[in-house]
Amino acid sequence: MRFTSRKIAILFLTITLPILSSCGEREGLVINASIGKANKLNKQVKQLIRSRKYTKALALAEKALAYREKSLKPDHAKVLESQDALATIYQATRRFEKAGALFKKKLVTLEKTGGPEHIEVAHTLYKMAPSFGNLGQFSKATSLLKRARAIYVKHLGQDHDFIADTLRRQASVYELIGLWEQAAPLLKEARSMRARLAKRARKTKAAKKG
Repeated sequence: MRFTSRKIAILFLTITLPILSSCGEREGLVINASIGKANKLNKQVKQLIRSRKYTKALALAEKALAYREKSLKPDHAKVLESQDALATIYQATRRFEKAGALFKKKLVTLEKTGGPEHIEVAHTLYKMAPSFGNLGQFSKATSLLKRARAIYVKHLGQDHDFIADTLRRQASVYELIGLWEQAAPLLKEARSMRARLAKRARKTKAAKKG
């Protein structure tokens, strides 16, 4: 029986396509299994962080991130979630260099995907600032917090809990290096903001009742 090149090609595809399909299915199962493991680990990590059991959470968070980075794209929300959790744990366990590097990695991704003024960028800047402060990089820490505050103001207006928290954190950096005169007005502004927010909340509550 003579085989033309067309018949040979058809025969080759007939043999190889099911094999390739099977390989793809197996690969998909492996990826899904990894993601499932990561999700399970992440639930445990969240519970341990809430309980402030950071040392116990550390190894689990590292595994969860490894699974997600292997199975998902670098800018996937689950990868960013695991980076944030692990960086938080590093910071809480005084691994400040590791925390700062991981927060920075997340920050670069957020800036690429959402832009430099995305509100998630502000959240990350706020979270990473203490690592640099504890490493003695005080100007870096304050610049991160100033940038976070500017983004918050753009999205949330002049008064918001996030902005008050950022002011207090910036003041704490100044206090660490004895710059009390610079810390005092920030603390005063944060207290005033909290008072205004509380007053508005009371008015809103009263209006709903009325």
